[in-house]
Amino acid sequence: MPALEAGHIKPFSEGGIHEPTNGLLLRRDIHALFDSGYVTVTPDLKFHVSRRIKEEFEKTQPVASKKPNAWGLYDMRGNVAEWVQDWYDAKYYAKSPMSDPKGPDSSDGGRGARGGTFHDDGPSLTRVSLRMHFPEDYRHFDIGFRVVREKQ
Repeated sequence: MPALEAGHIKPFSEGGIHEPTNGLLLRRDIHALFDSGYVTVTPDLKFHVSRRIKEEFEKTQPVASKKPNAWGLYDMRGNVAEWVQDWYDAKYYAKSPMSDPKGPDSSDGGRGARGGTFHDDGPSLTRVSLRMHFPEDYRHFDIGFRVVREKQ
């Protein structure tokens, strides 16, 4: 079950009082959308989704156009899925070392990819931990790779 967080109908910073009559329990993912202004609750307590969410998320986004996550990493979910170095084996993690698993040496299932894409529906399909696999020569508009370099 997803974690729940309190969300104020009128934000505290805008004079919303901090009491139960001004609050809702929202799933953590919905709460993040609420805080970003993508969804709101009308005075008659109806859930309203902003047009901005479709305009901003129905296509890939420029790198670092959204806020980084808690570790300072950008675009970890909901832009494009990312190829990873590991071969795919559905049973590998059941027998892998607990610390720093290296992945299987080969696979009939292809290479792994992680993370959801901008056109996947719902939080379960856009989460960072989502694992997929494709043949090595697979090409699609919503899968890519991450270039990483050390800070100098």
